[in-house]
Amino acid sequence: MRIAYGLNRREKSFATANITPGKFFIDTDNSKQLEREAMLHCVRPGVTVVVMAKKDLGTGAGQVSIIKAIEAAGGSVE
Repeated sequence: MRIAYGLNRREKSFATANITPGKFFIDTDNSKQLEREAMLHCVRPGVTVVVMAKKDLGTGAGQVSIIKAIEAAGGSVE
């Protein structure tokens, strides 16, 4: 399954990414990464999290932590 995560993005940004319907998680500056937390709960073995830019997941150690959490759950980041 392919799910999308973005920060200040739109679903149409992922139009060519073959995302599973209903699996778009889009945060804004005001949402306090609630969608990112929801996305993490959907990650299972075989799930690919598609991001437009890795910085959407965070920066520095925070970004590394999110990527490790995705991989620890059996998912991957594209």
